[in-house]
Amino acid sequence: MNKEILGFIGILNRAKKIAFGESAIFSSKKKIALLLIATDAKESSQKTYLSFASNNNIEARVISSKEELGSALGYDELSAIAILDRKAKEKIVKKLEGENV
Repeated sequence: MNKEILGFIGILNRAKKIAFGESAIFSSKKKIALLLIATDAKESSQKTYLSFASNNNIEARVISSKEELGSALGYDELSAIAILDRKAKEKIVKKLEGENV
């Protein structure tokens, strides 16, 4: 994943615009703008997060590794990160789509 996106995620965390950890993500469902899921998360975890996103009309992207997602927030590994800010979501999605062009 783009280092600029990882840095931006770190800034969002300091601004309290991020939720991570299964219980925090599931309890924030009304606030979540974008759910980022690690490509190497357990298959059952990916299915759980994708189902949660689908059932709650939340955009979800399977990107990056657990290590990269974790490092953005100062952790060893994270399976998923929820972005709680709509404008930040738009910026991240544009950057992700720019990488895939």
